[in-house]
Amino acid sequence: MKRNSHRYIANEIYMASFRMYLHMVITPVLILFLLHLGTICFSIWTTVSRLNRLPVPGSSKTLSTQALSAYYFDFSLGFSTSIAIPSEFAPLMARNGFDRTSIQRKHFKRILDRLYGDRLASIPGRIRADARTGALVYLILLIYIPFATIKARSYTRSTFLRGARYTPRSIMKTVLIETARRESGPEFRSDHIFIGDLPLPIKAEQKHLLILGSTGTGKSVLINQIIAQLTIRQSIRPHRLVIYDVKGEYISKHYRENDIIFYPFDQRSTTWSFFNEIRSYQDFDMVAHALFQAPETDKDVYWYDSAGQVFKSGLMCLARAGKRNNRDIIEFFNREAAKIKDDFIRYLPLADRGAIKHIDKSESHQAASILSILQSRINFFRYLIDQDGPFSFRDYVRNEQENRNLFILNIKQNDLIFKALMTFVVDIMIREVLSLEERSASQTAMFSIIIDEFGSLQKLSAIFDFLTISRSKGGSLIVANQDLGSVIHVYGEAQKSTFFNNFNNSVTFKLNDPQTAEYISKAVGDKEVIKVMDSHQMSPEAMGDRLSLNAQEKLEHVLLPSEFLHLREFQAYIKIADQGLTKVEIPRRFISARYPPYSERDLSIQTLLPPTEQMVASNTPDNHA
Repeated sequence: MKRNSHRYIANEIYMASFRMYLHMVITPVLILFLLHLGTICFSIWTTVSRLNRLPVPGSSKTLSTQALSAYYFDFSLGFSTSIAIPSEFAPLMARNGFDRTSIQRKHFKRILDRLYGDRLASIPGRIRADARTGALVYLILLIYIPFATIKARSYTRSTFLRGARYTPRSIMKTVLIETARRESGPEFRSDHIFIGDLPLPIKAEQKHLLILGSTGTGKSVLINQIIAQLTIRQSIRPHRLVIYDVKGEYISKHYRENDIIFYPFDQRSTTWSFFNEIRSYQDFDMVAHALFQAPETDKDVYWYDSAGQVFKSGLMCLARAGKRNNRDIIEFFNREAAKIKDDFIRYLPLADRGAIKHIDKSESHQAASILSILQSRINFFRYLIDQDGPFSFRDYVRNEQENRNLFILNIKQNDLIFKALMTFVVDIMIREVLSLEERSASQTAMFSIIIDEFGSLQKLSAIFDFLTISRSKGGSLIVANQDLGSVIHVYGEAQKSTFFNNFNNSVTFKLNDPQTAEYISKAVGDKEVIKVMDSHQMSPEAMGDRLSLNAQEKLEHVLLPSEFLHLREFQAYIKIADQGLTKVEIPRRFISARYPPYSERDLSIQTLLPPTEQMVASNTPDNHA
């Protein structure tokens, strides 16, 4: 029964729609038919009026409508061949021997043709031609039906009132290209980053770029294209790049022979000493704070602050003792707590001995916990032994004449070893950018930091200052990550909004995280619109069908979360500072690798043992076997 009722409803819907469409077509056709008929009648009326003014030879009268009817129409329907002679032709007929009151119709037509030539004979052809021309009025249907369709859409289309809005890509492209031309002139294509076919204004570039997207959506392809474009820019004006690479992909595709690689496990890595970043008394506090940031998941920051104070005091001891090598640092803190404490007392003035209280009782649980955290954060120094060199990250940032790019490598398989070190390196450069002199508004960005897999780093203490201040220092930040989940894990839920909102430009590829999709949908914003709702009333009677429209104000998302979850590969939504939001297609332009992504140093066990231990190891029974 229920299924039958559904069939009935479906039938009524189809029939009601058919009747409405039929009425929509029949009504204009009927109107056009009447209009066509009117044009034919007007043509006949004007023709008859013109013929009525023709004079009749031998008479003062003109051609009558009776004579015209007799000429064109046979009202006898074939029963008679004679017609009554029109009165204006009676004198003429009498003079020509026709004294009767009637005449054969064919003779009458022949007489009128001799009198008026083809004036009368050509009239039916003219009227038919006018009728054919008048039939062009039906072409109005070809205009009316599309017009009605478009008008119907306008009735049901939402009308924007206020709030966020989506910008058609063609409009945004026109605006952005015009902005780029004003900024750089004819060479704007070499001077600007293009995301798809949209140029990113340099002023917008200084407001940082966030790239989100799951694996395989086109995120790395876009980063490669950005690096390639910034490398081209370097041929026009100075612009240095710092690239944090977790796969070696960007090194393999963009490395140049004079560029710098930093990764202790790579034989191409530059040599560096930790003490190169310490120039003044306050730098001890700075490096300790950068290295010992407590993770957001650990609410008790005391242990990390204490470990940082102990580390700072140890560095000061080493500096006073003239020991500034990486080996000196790891060996200093590998000793017992009591010996560390003794050196604090020996080398530090009383004002700098505050860290002693954290390890005063060397056998206590407190001292053990603090030194354990300290060891976990500086464990990377074991791989920096004998890797001392003159390079300084702070000098690299400050030297604007430096034209080499810096690749910071942290291969995934070993990323836990150097996670603290790479976080420190990035953080120290960010802080150095913030210490640069203010630049005028006309000066463009000279220093870009590109971080792929942002969540693979520990907490950067200066990241939020960099996002808000670096624009005036000539710096810009390009960050890529799969979603906001790892950002929340490192920086906490409370900092998520601050982090996201400080990126005035964003490119969002397909997401697999519904929470991130929901958050970005809300961050994009809502729009208030007037939405026209239609309702149908159907009846078995033809005159019972009704359609009513009702306008309502509604608040709705500009982009639904599901739109981020179902994007195709290489498609993304892009938001550009002061320009709005649109959808873009990233070109499938792939850059070929030219160098190996990772050239591993010889780190076999034998190379790590001192000579005496190597000899002992070589004489073990296992080795003889």
